[in-house]
Formats: sequence, structure tokens, C-alpha cells
Amino acid sequence: MLYTMKIMVGAFWVILAAIYVIFSYCITERYVGGDQVFYRQFYDFISTENLLSAVSSQKSFVGSNEPLYATIMWFGAALGFPKDIYVSVLNGVLLLALVVVLRNYKVHTMMLLLVLSNYYLLVLLTGAERLKIAFLFLLLAMTTKSRWRVLFLTAAPASHYQTLINFISISMPALAKRAVVSSGNSRLGWRGALFAEILALAIVGCFGVALFAFGGTVISKVYYYTARADISFSALAVSVVLFVAGTYVSRRKARFMFMLAPCVVLVAILGPDRMNMVTFIMFFYALMTDGKVNHPIVYLPMVYLSFKSIGYVDSVFDVGHGFRV
Repeated sequence: MLYTMKIMVGAFWVILAAIYVIFSYCITERYVGGDQVFYRQFYDFISTENLLSAVSSQKSFVGSNEPLYATIMWFGAALGFPKDIYVSVLNGVLLLALVVVLRNYKVHTMMLLLVLSNYYLLVLLTGAERLKIAFLFLLLAMTTKSRWRVLFLTAAPASHYQTLINFISISMPALAKRAVVSSGNSRLGWRGALFAEILALAIVGCFGVALFAFGGTVISKVYYYTARADISFSALAVSVVLFVAGTYVSRRKARFMFMLAPCVVLVAILGPDRMNMVTFIMFFYALMTDGKVNHPIVYLPMVYLSFKSIGYVDSVFDVGHGFRV
């Protein structure tokens, strides 16, 4: 009986995955506006170019220079796969890795279904192409403890530099703990030791970004989003609500607060357009790894974001992109 149930559950997820990949193809095929105009031009261009040309020409098409993104897209283009089919295959792998991670952390089936209908997941599957590949590598890293884990973690920022923010956020609780432990040997006390840890991390991070960014692409993007940032209370409301709600729900409250604090600060600096997604992902990750993601309070933003995805899909089919004004 138990064996039969396992087969039925496995069959359910296989069927759901197939339906999701087909849906992914349908919506990806219709997403032809916005930034996808340039991503489609880039894919068509590299289909007849060599790998070196694909990597070097990426910036002129999509304004970024992460080498692994160009490499992965060149592989599909060079083999002659239509872009929508190739991206849908990547979406399928992302979905599979996501379900494996959620099941490993015992996320309730209802919560899992809300994740699969989440607004931000749909954005990853369609418009946020480089970020999708980066998060695919992060999810793959979470499914293994072998040497591949280091490779996947390295591949993530090589696909999109934004994942460095996730690395910093995840590292913050450990840095805080080290600061408290080392404060006994420091004249600065734990606050001073923590500040020293954060300052050191920031310096190393800046040099790392500068090393990665051939020609200062990351710095120019930071300047662009900073210039456009809305630092009003309404712009900060989403991140503040997630911060307060998550702190209330979490078991390890200090861990959660340190993990989400960099995201809240960056929302104020870079604006909510980019950072709200990062903040939400860190909110969900922190509670999932704390065993509290199935809390009733967490269902509130999840249900809201699933409803929000309806308008996103309608916009894609109506105007060719998901951000109809």
C-alpha cells in the first residue's frame, strides 16, 4: 500500500511537471516585449557565432557580461534549438530542482503549489532570463552535498551578479555569531566586532564585484537603479512587512533579522523594482531552512503573490510582456 502511494505521488509530480513545462512554453513564446526583444536578438545572433564571439557580444545586446549566461545560451543556439523550446527545457530543470528542494525541507503540498503559482517564479521563468539560470544553479547546489555544490555555487554569480546579494545575506548570521564569539578577545565589544566583520565583507565583496565586472557593468547598473530608486515609505513597505512578519514567525529570530537586513537596506538604496524579489526569496529561504515556512502567516503573502501572477500572465498574453502599465 505504501509503495503504491509513493508511485501515485511520483506520478502526480511528473504529470504536474509536464503540464508546467507546456505552460512555460506557451507563456515564454508569447513574451516578446520588454527586455526580451534584446534577449531574442542576442540568441539569434549567437546561433551562427563561436563561443568567444557570443561572450564578447553579450553586453552590446543585453547590457550585461556574465560569461556563463552567454555560454549556456550559445550552447542551445549553436545546436539549433528554438529559443522558446530551449528556455522551456531550462524552466523544466529549474522546476524539478525547486520541487526537490521544497520536498527535502518538508514544505507542505499546499505551500508548494502556491510556490509554483508565485508571481516571482513566473518572472524568473519569463523575463528574468539571466537570474533564472543563476537561481537554477543555486537550487542545484541545495540538492547536493558533493563537490558539485561548490561548482554550482560558483556558477550562480557567473550567470548573474545579483546572486552575490544572496550570498552576503546568507553569510550575515554566521558573521554576527563570529563577532559575538570574538568580542571577548576584542576591545571593541560585539557591536564593534560585528561592524568590523561587515566592513571586511563589504570590502572583499566590492573587490570581487570589480574583478567580475569587465568594464564596470555592475557599477553602472548600481548607479542606474540608485538614480531611479524610490525611497518613500510605500516603496519600503513590502520589505518591512516581510521583515516584521518573518521575525515574528521564525524560531531563530536573530538569524532571520541578520539575513534579511541587507535586503531591506538595499531596497532603500536601489529601489523596490529589483530588490523586492530578492527580499522575498530570502524571506522564504530563511523560514524554509528554519522549518517555519508552513506557518499560517506565511500563507498570506504567498496567496497574494499567486493572485498577482494572474495579472502578470494576462499582461503577457495581452501586450507581450508582464509589466503592463
